[in-house]
Amino acid sequence: MSAFSVILAGDPGITGEVNNDRERYLQRLKYMRMKRPDNPEYSYQIGNLYSSLQMEDEAIKEYRRTLRVDPHHPGAKWFLSRVLSSKGYHEEAFRLVRELMDQRPEDPELYYWAGEILLKLDQPELAKEYFARVDELNFPDRKPPVSIKPVIR
Repeated sequence: MSAFSVILAGDPGITGEVNNDRERYLQRLKYMRMKRPDNPEYSYQIGNLYSSLQMEDEAIKEYRRTLRVDPHHPGAKWFLSRVLSSKGYHEEAFRLVRELMDQRPEDPELYYWAGEILLKLDQPELAKEYFARVDELNFPDRKPPVSIKPVIR
């Protein structure tokens, strides 16, 4: 047996251990959701698992299911926005971020993400306003730049 194969013998990615654990975790979450369908966290965690496995269509379904149970679930809105934007649905992703801004108006990460989406929508001027708001939230004591006009004699 080569040294290389001995080293890799315990690698969960090669032995399939991680995949079995994920599958068990997914089945457990689905079972728990079946027992408590009114709890949005199970669908949210299933969506996160699908998202981490890059199964975007399944993740979208689970995040939407979460929002049907709890329309104000911030995590589901955030990750649904991320997945939708990655699939090219920028308008809906932006709408979700705007809803999150209503819930958490002082969160600079939301403004940054909204600016990124606006850049994808080819609206750089509007995106600049969102990026400026990020700076305002991150550096509240910073004064706005003063325009310096050259003195001509």
